[in-house]
Amino acid sequence: MSIDYTKNSRENARINAKILMSLRDAVIIGAGPAGLACALEFQKNEADAVVVEKDCLTSTVYRFPDQMRFFSSASGLEIGDFRMHAEGNQPTRGEAIRYYREVVSQARLDIRQRETVLSIDGVPGNFHLRTSRGTVRARQVVVATGYYGSPNLLGVPGESLPKVAHYYRDAHPYFGSDVVVIGGRNSAGIVAVELADAGARVTLVHRGDRFGMKPAIRAALEARIASQQIQVLMRSRVTAIHQFFVAVDTPRGEREIANDFVFAMTGYHADFEFLTRNGIPLSPCGDRPIYDPETLESGRPGVYFAGAVMAGVYTHEIAIESSRHHGAKIMAGISSKSKLGEMCGAAAPDPRLDAALG
Repeated sequence: MSIDYTKNSRENARINAKILMSLRDAVIIGAGPAGLACALEFQKNEADAVVVEKDCLTSTVYRFPDQMRFFSSASGLEIGDFRMHAEGNQPTRGEAIRYYREVVSQARLDIRQRETVLSIDGVPGNFHLRTSRGTVRARQVVVATGYYGSPNLLGVPGESLPKVAHYYRDAHPYFGSDVVVIGGRNSAGIVAVELADAGARVTLVHRGDRFGMKPAIRAALEARIASQQIQVLMRSRVTAIHQFFVAVDTPRGEREIANDFVFAMTGYHADFEFLTRNGIPLSPCGDRPIYDPETLESGRPGVYFAGAVMAGVYTHEIAIESSRHHGAKIMAGISSKSKLGEMCGAAAPDPRLDAALG
């Protein structure tokens, strides 16, 4: 029996050619507003981009409190050329979610939900991203992972108890309960006020001596403090969390506060472990990634940033209003490095394809 090695070689060549042709112009990691805005920008420039998201579409916005309203107007949340319509001056969480769904549907963006990027290998022009579902190849990579998936932990005993949360959705389940809220910025103020209004017994613990909140939130909080709906411990910190109480170090000494639930609204940070594991360097202080402010290219060539991930621990620095323009900066940066032709599929023919398909 003879074996047709020529036939097998041709078949292998065609398989290899198919793999080569699967090279995408860009992989965008993260399907939040910044990632979607980048996808629209690549589409506008006729580049083939795919968005890989470990959770659901705009998972950060989805995890916001149910009754939340954005501080910005509808126009501040818009991406691409798609207009957003909201009933009030400040869009709600639900209106934003519907808007981004409609954008993806109308633009026919390629979104892969519930697929986690595990590693980024390769070089500019030929990156290999290993995911929970396989491998994606791309010429360029955009990291738009935000920060909401990495809360700032307290680092105290009992933080892993089921009653402790770093995310808040709705106040109703906590009616009639003793709740400790930790933090002194906007999210802590909003959570404390909503819980108090829903009938929870709230104690707000803040390590500072003043609040860093927007005036409207601070006014609402101070009104409930004045009416004794909310108890406040300033210059204080939680030292341990137990099943039925919380230990707090205050200026007057250690206190034990009866407690059913804890909301640690202590902020979030970029996923530094993912960045460093994939060769994306951080600043000397380790508090934010290194990137070119003009092109948004990271310290690893061919890997770009979009959105709040580049702020590191300083998450208040970048909001949707500014990050929605990052895609244009990235494309401009690629163009300035004479890579735009490659990104848009105008690269020189690969001789391996010619040989394989000939």
